[in-house]
Amino acid sequence: MPFAERKSSWQHSKMSSRTAWRAPNPAWRLSSDPEEYQRQLRRHQTGGSLLASNPGSILASAEVLRVLPKRFAKFGLTLHPEKTRLVEFGRYAARNAKKEGKKPETFDFLGLTHICARSRKGKFTVHVRTMSKRLRRGLKAIAEWCQEHRHDAVSEQQKTLNAKLRGHYQYYGRPTNYRSLWQFYRNVRRIWRKWLSRRTRGRGMTWERFAAILQQYPLQLPRITHTWAGATSTP
Repeated sequence: MPFAERKSSWQHSKMSSRTAWRAPNPAWRLSSDPEEYQRQLRRHQTGGSLLASNPGSILASAEVLRVLPKRFAKFGLTLHPEKTRLVEFGRYAARNAKKEGKKPETFDFLGLTHICARSRKGKFTVHVRTMSKRLRRGLKAIAEWCQEHRHDAVSEQQKTLNAKLRGHYQYYGRPTNYRSLWQFYRNVRRIWRKWLSRRTRGRGMTWERFAAILQQYPLQLPRITHTWAGATSTP
């Protein structure tokens, strides 16, 4: 069954219309007319997130979130109770959380954890990092493949592992996610060494021997594949 997920957040930055829901202006309200009310909800329930940029639209977001389960039920769909929530996220989230003695909220979407941050110029921006679950799942798949193919030629293993690494970098290679990319690379390197060591019985492969193999059959190093184009910062 398809999974549908909606999140609402305070955020004043500009985002793609495919992933954002935004109230037109602070004075916007849901209509009291039933038919117009349904049209308004259908008009703004697009993309993967609900973004509210002012207190007035926050109330509207809460109302949309309340109605969503009923609408999804008409199509035999349900919202995940633990993954559907209304979170404070945006320029003032860190300040408000600090007043309450809490950490700013984050949310996971499309395999990335979204975090409130500040640019080098002190403006609000959104940083992302690979979700912990996705990182563990990817490494588990690598470990299973290395175990199954540990007796293949080293050159063939290198080609396949590099293809897997390139695919990972292509998706998760965001400008603020470099640390997670290196974490994935280092773990892949460690896993490969582990299963190369188990090709034969006896002493395991030393790091010196493995370093020599990497010189001849290097693994793809982490790289950023997405640019800052389209990303914005607000004061």
